Amino acid sequence: MEYKDIKTADELESWYAEKEDILEGHVRDYAVPFGNVYHLDSPGYVSEERWCDTLPSDRERSTFMALQNGVSTKEIIEHKDEFGWIDRMAMSSVADDYAECYMTQAGPDYLDEQEIMNVREQYPELIDSNGEIVWNDLDFMKRGVTFDVENFGEKYKLELVCDSYLDNGSLYVGAYDVTPESDNFGERWADISVNLNNPCQNDRTVFLDMNNLYNPAIIEAIYGLGTVEGIVSHSGFCSYPAFTFDADVISQMRNTQEFMDANTPDDYKLVAVKVGYNFALVPKIELSGIETNATETIVDISGKQYGLLAGRTFEDSQKLDAVLDAFPEYAIKDYKVPNKISVFIMPVQMYWKDDPSEIIETNFSFEDTCGLAIDDSVTFSGYTQNELVDMIGREDNGEDFVITGVGAGHYVGTCKKEPSKNKSVSEKTCNARESSGRLDADRNVDRNDIAKDKEVK
Repeated sequence: MEYKDIKTADELESWYAEKEDILEGHVRDYAVPFGNVYHLDSPGYVSEERWCDTLPSDRERSTFMALQNGVSTKEIIEHKDEFGWIDRMAMSSVADDYAECYMTQAGPDYLDEQEIMNVREQYPELIDSNGEIVWNDLDFMKRGVTFDVENFGEKYKLELVCDSYLDNGSLYVGAYDVTPESDNFGERWADISVNLNNPCQNDRTVFLDMNNLYNPAIIEAIYGLGTVEGIVSHSGFCSYPAFTFDADVISQMRNTQEFMDANTPDDYKLVAVKVGYNFALVPKIELSGIETNATETIVDISGKQYGLLAGRTFEDSQKLDAVLDAFPEYAIKDYKVPNKISVFIMPVQMYWKDDPSEIIETNFSFEDTCGLAIDDSVTFSGYTQNELVDMIGREDNGEDFVITGVGAGHYVGTCKKEPSKNKSVSEKTCNARESSGRLDADRNVDRNDIAKDKEVK
């Protein structure tokens, strides 16, 4: 069924299920390093190319994302003809960091072993002298969106830089001067968008600030980067047209931090240095004559992460202490990034063959969780979700247990386990781990550390 013909929640559910099956069948197709990918509410990412092929219109993409992020089919049907409502619902959970479906970039962590091999074959220029892939190659990073204009007889090169408005999270776009040798290099030239708190605003659609875009050359350049919508908002005596940037333009547009990183001389880029329990962000040039070591601690300031540096010697630490006196200091504990690790777990119903009367609900993981905080509540099985589904009801599975049901798998965040948090395992679990060829087989459980079943229930 075509999206435009949908009129009921049941029809929308059927449309959604069809699109979900198609996307899950194309997980990782055409994914390339630093290309845009869409995380699905399932184990995997789909490339922007497959995403747009499957969901060809903005409204379809917003509707699918909203459904993946928990909006009901009934709600969407009720607001189906309201421009902007579905977009806001699709993006609200993304802004609040609990979305299951969102766009990100495909770094090395998003590519599996086969894709890593494909990268080596297709992009030999990324391989360094040690045979390792150089993931930060500029050819795979955002190039920025620039255009040339003439203003009062002077020629300028401007770059569009994106960010988001604090009150509603919608797209902000500004133009910055990147004219070589310009005295104002890196400074903002003009606001391209204006924040009207209009429901049409989203992650690609803005209202153009025609009150400040007095230069026809800039307007012409902007119009070549997307589509003017048939919607105009008025404020005072000014009219502001809605404009949607093309997806490939947004994918190459740098945000404020990326723009600063790309255009700041290396010596003046900020680094995070610590002394005691505090740290500060200082230009690298301030560390001249001071030797530092990298620490394992990572801090996050306004969404950008920095690895903390510390003085190599006591004398170096004293020098750093003097440097920090000239910059705002932050408490490390307030900005430290937890050592988070993402693990895909699958809810499973099962029973042990020696006690078929007791149905057990547990979580299996494909990856080994040994040493992670989640290990006590997850069983490393080595089976994929499809393999577990195929095992449902099978007594001849070569295991000491029988699967009776498998729920939808999902990712959970965890971290490395602290030694003090180690717990004993039950005797039944220990027996299973030792007798199974795959289920936690290589854990080397110490039988001296076994707790009785009744003590761990």
